[in-house]
Amino acid sequence: MSVGMGMRYHHVHVEEYESAHAVAVQAGLVVPLLATLTMGATARNLTGADIAGGPLPRSLAVGVHYRPTSSVNVYSDVYKDVAFPWSLRGGIEVWPVSMFAVRVGAARHPSRFSVGVGLETGPVSVDMSAERHPELGWSPAAGLSARW
Repeated sequence: MSVGMGMRYHHVHVEEYESAHAVAVQAGLVVPLLATLTMGATARNLTGADIAGGPLPRSLAVGVHYRPTSSVNVYSDVYKDVAFPWSLRGGIEVWPVSMFAVRVGAARHPSRFSVGVGLETGPVSVDMSAERHPELGWSPAAGLSARW
C-alpha cells in the first residue's frame, strides 16, 4: 500500500488589482489487490481552501486499474466534485508496440469522449489527446515529459 499527501499553492494576480493566494491539501492512496488489479483513491482540497472569495475545486475519486496483459490497461473510477454530480469514468490503453500507446476514454455527467496516443522513447514521452464535451466541443491537449 502507498499513501501520499501534498500541498498545492494557488496564486492569482491581476495587474492593477489585488493578488490572492491559497494552499490546498490533497491526499491519495494505492492498494494492490491482485497481481493484475490495483485500487486507488484521491481527495483534493481537503482543507476547503478558496481564493479571492471563490472556492477552489474539491473532489474525491475512487477507482481501479486492471492490467490483463503487459500491453493492455483498463481504468475505471467514480469521481465526485462537491459542486457537480457523481461521474463514472473509464478508459482503455493499448500498447500495440513497446513505444506506442493508443488510448480511448469516456465519462458521464457530463458525457464526454476522449482519444489519444502516446510515444515513449527512452526518457522522453510525447502525448496527444482530444476530448469531446457536449457543450464545449473538442479540446485538444499535448504533453512532453522527460525522466532523468
